[in-house]
Amino acid sequence: YKEKLSSQHRNESITYMTIPYVIPKTTKVLVDLTFSRITSLLINDFSLKENKKLTWVGYYQNGIVVKNVSKYGCVRCLYENSETLSNYFVVKSLLKDPKVLIETIIESIKGNKSYRIYSDKTEEINIKKGCQSCVNGNYTFLENEYGEIVNENCNDNSVAVFPIDDRSVNIRFLKEVLLKNEVEILEDSDEYIVFIAEGKKMFLFQNGRLIISDKISKEEAEYLYRKYVGS
Repeated sequence: YKEKLSSQHRNESITYMTIPYVIPKTTKVLVDLTFSRITSLLINDFSLKENKKLTWVGYYQNGIVVKNVSKYGCVRCLYENSETLSNYFVVKSLLKDPKVLIETIIESIKGNKSYRIYSDKTEEINIKKGCQSCVNGNYTFLENEYGEIVNENCNDNSVAVFPIDDRSVNIRFLKEVLLKNEVEILEDSDEYIVFIAEGKKMFLFQNGRLIISDKISKEEAEYLYRKYVGS
């Protein structure tokens, strides 16, 4: 999944319509490692509605969080109350030993607890903020198809990807992550960053808007967005 799309990537097919078929009814425990905002919110609402046990992994408060989802404390609570940027590069840059993450996930499932991993330390955390999904059973993400909105700029053979939600990307932090992964940075400030990855020049703005200087498909554009920005 690092270089190109394939039909084997099952998470690409998760929508509000397909999720009941992608996740079998017999499934009792889910571990969400998609690092995708929209996919995670779908899985979150589905798990709450169907009373399935869910452990979510993502970036939160400058660390990796292994979140045990329960009533009055779900994934949507985190996304609505924090500046969150979850993608593979972010988690990889913060995780020194993959075994720590595996062990923490197991502990979360066994004990119904949530944890925060930062550097070499793992601590138990308690997040009970509450949102419309876990408090009132308002499963918004099971009712409509959510995802990045892709528009094509016809004037210069480029594609623009617009996130559906209001967000603020920490450009400085993302720059550090990209550099650690040997991505070439051309220009940056607090408001935007310009970089080259996979042979494409990309402009990312603080509000989450990404412009890719190449005429590519919607699927390719969304893939690049999820990989380098995080959905």
